[in-house]
Amino acid sequence: MAASVRLVVLLAVMAVLAGCGSSGFDKAGDSHARHPVVLTLANSNGSTGELDGFTSNVWRLSHGTMRIAIKYRWRLGQVKPETGLIGDVRAGKTDLGVVGSRAWDSVGVNSFRALGAPLLIDSYALQDRVLRSPMTGQMLAGLRPLGLAGIGMLPGPLRKPLGITRPLLKPADYAGLKIGVQQSLVAGATMRALGATPVWFPVTWPITGFGAAEEHISAIQGNQYDKVGKYLTANVNLWPRPLVLFANGKAWAALTPAQQSILTLAATGDVTAETNVVRGAERTDTATLCRRGRLRFLDATPADLAALRRAVQPVYTQLDRDPQTRRYIRQIEALRQAIPPEPAPGCGPTARLAGTAGPLDGVWQFTDTAAQLAAASEPASDGVVPENYGT
Repeated sequence: MAASVRLVVLLAVMAVLAGCGSSGFDKAGDSHARHPVVLTLANSNGSTGELDGFTSNVWRLSHGTMRIAIKYRWRLGQVKPETGLIGDVRAGKTDLGVVGSRAWDSVGVNSFRALGAPLLIDSYALQDRVLRSPMTGQMLAGLRPLGLAGIGMLPGPLRKPLGITRPLLKPADYAGLKIGVQQSLVAGATMRALGATPVWFPVTWPITGFGAAEEHISAIQGNQYDKVGKYLTANVNLWPRPLVLFANGKAWAALTPAQQSILTLAATGDVTAETNVVRGAERTDTATLCRRGRLRFLDATPADLAALRRAVQPVYTQLDRDPQTRRYIRQIEALRQAIPPEPAPGCGPTARLAGTAGPLDGVWQFTDTAAQLAAASEPASDGVVPENYGT
């Protein structure tokens, strides 16, 4: 029976791809050159590469008949860029969009809230398993009342407490602090449950003026937040930042079933690969932070972790009031039981290579300016990305 099911699935996928491949023929059966269908995708982040796998999959699966044109830094610098981006997709200003799952409750969509429940998804392996489960399709269905079509979800980095004025190990350490968070009602409720005051702030903005921030390691390294933040609680994963890919309803309806299937397959087929990319980026950026030597990687004790879980229970009480969210949380908890914990990042001992140092051994550094990057960029590129120049 299992073999026959796999055969049916394989034939269905082949039919989808064959349908796309046949789009180069007219009714008379003559082939002719056709321009690819180009779909614009709004992304509030810069060119970080987090969508490279998805866009490559679309091009590959469609045999070049579909292309994604990403519009980076959409509403950059705004406190609530993702809310505005969602509205822009609804209004048809762009075909597709991508935002963090955390932003949807701000526009009345509660189906993703379980993904941001505090201390629930605490490893990349668990996030990967959740995003490959049937829950994903059920969560995406919550976009329909807004006239949007859910395409898929991709994994994002795990966000941790970054202490500026003091380490954040136990609930009492949070009390009285003003903590910078990205747009999320659940994150705000979590910080209030810990006795802190949450303040939404735009991506890449300075974190000066806060007592702490919730951030992920790659952002801390890329934005050089370690110049201000001094203490990272490495074994406390507050929540991940999964990405939700979605489409304007009319733009989605204008696509053929085969084209819709390609977009969906391009997203689902990139989940595990992107998990590996995000995990690898965290390791690389951890090593960079360790070389700089400005940031201390700390671990909360088992007693501290237990106290944090008790302190955020009011958030779970609020989330459990929605039957769908409560069901998702229980399913994620069940999945977590079968997944071993992952080691926390940190600055471990560095192995020394035996032998005499060669001419390339040592620390190398280079600097390029915005003007140099602009001169080297292609004329059609979407501006100069700030994180790509500097020292």
